[in-house]
Amino acid sequence: MGLHGRATLMGLLIVALSGLALGEVDVRLRAISPEYIRSVVERLSSVGSRVTGYKGCEEAAKFIASEFKGLGLHTFIHRYPVVVPLPTGKVELRIGGESFPVEPLWPNFVMPPRVRPGALRTNVIYCKDGSLQWFNGLPVKGSVVLLDFDSKWLNAALLGAEAVVFLEPERMERAEAERKFTRVPVDVPRFLLPRKYVEKVLSLLGEDRSEKGGLRLVREGGPPYGPALLWRRVFAPNVVAFLEGRDPKLSREVVVVQAYFDSISVVPTRSPGAEQASSVACLLALAKAFSRSPPLRSVLFLATSGHFQGLSGAREFFDIIARKDPR
Repeated sequence: MGLHGRATLMGLLIVALSGLALGEVDVRLRAISPEYIRSVVERLSSVGSRVTGYKGCEEAAKFIASEFKGLGLHTFIHRYPVVVPLPTGKVELRIGGESFPVEPLWPNFVMPPRVRPGALRTNVIYCKDGSLQWFNGLPVKGSVVLLDFDSKWLNAALLGAEAVVFLEPERMERAEAERKFTRVPVDVPRFLLPRKYVEKVLSLLGEDRSEKGGLRLVREGGPPYGPALLWRRVFAPNVVAFLEGRDPKLSREVVVVQAYFDSISVVPTRSPGAEQASSVACLLALAKAFSRSPPLRSVLFLATSGHFQGLSGAREFFDIIARKDPR
């Protein structure tokens, strides 16, 4: 849905919640600016990975809170515990004395990608789209296998590959990226080689599609092997803003409007999440419209993280409300 379509939906929400005359509704509709929504999406997409627990998620929360405060709304950060996979260091692919950075993929269900001691000195081979014919004649078992992003990577796992490194394509299709999420704890680490290094790496492998090399984990105070991501408990942010209604009686009733601001990617360190930022951008635009002409009832604007961790941010917040008011 485009930004204009989302703005139209917000207008309908205003009509549904306000109980106002059409003239008052028009004031709010005019306050909804697709340009403002677009600027928020661009801002949130520029802070880095917004996966819950990552620095970009924290930066996004600060920005959203500042926008709410700028509207004069009572604003605070609510934190809750959640477990997410966080990087432990940087991983390098080594071929022919040269090193290239690779990025870990999302854990195979609960199994985080790791550099095992066997990956430090082994063979690096290129098996194109992962069809069985491309493994013929190559030392697959114990090797680091390079594959096209759109490939049958499980064949490499079944043949005993030490690790799989996907080559970033010129254009990454969303459906193909989503297929890289797996609910099976396959113990085969997976990584992504950025596009700008692909041509150089393939040239080092040559026509034989094989060369000595391996993977290495670069981190402070640790060996060159170990998990590239670790499941860690963090206290992630929700941003809460309150607008009091103007009716003395109805203002005791609170309408909650919620949107999430975190993002997800099969490569968690690379998750700008432009599309995933559009809902919270609309939430901010809605808050802007209501703040200019408060409704009869009070409104609580809730921007949550943890959406892709089982809606943990929203669940934790509403659990607090339920405990305080069991009705």
